[in-house]
Amino acid sequence: TELLNSINSNIRPCSSSGSRILVAEDNVINQKLICTLLRKLGFDTDVAENGKIAVELCEQENYDLVFMDIQMPEMDGYQATKLIQENATSCIPKIIALTANATEEDRVKCLAAGMQDFMSKPFELERLVELLKKHGMGAVQA
Repeated sequence: TELLNSINSNIRPCSSSGSRILVAEDNVINQKLICTLLRKLGFDTDVAENGKIAVELCEQENYDLVFMDIQMPEMDGYQATKLIQENATSCIPKIIALTANATEEDRVKCLAAGMQDFMSKPFELERLVELLKKHGMGAVQA
């Protein structure tokens, strides 16, 4: 809990108006599903098909939140998270892990890597809405 509190205290909101979310996911079906749900909930979304692109996009844009797949080609979610946090100049987005590995050990590993939360795949709309609310992403209605 101390590690998580330390990480969360360094998070600065990235935008003052509309919330921007980056989905870092290599599976096209998962990309379409989560982006469609997020757009229906009123969020602007971009997609990165691997960790390297996620890092590049976070250097160019201010995202409020990143849904980060753990296993991606070119650069995994752990390395991408580390680089996003190290390279941030104006803000550090909150990062939520997306993974098919849903054990407590996996959750702890994601939090230790600097991610603020964890969502297992396949995910449910209710869990997505819960996480968005938990991380201050406005009045979300499912």
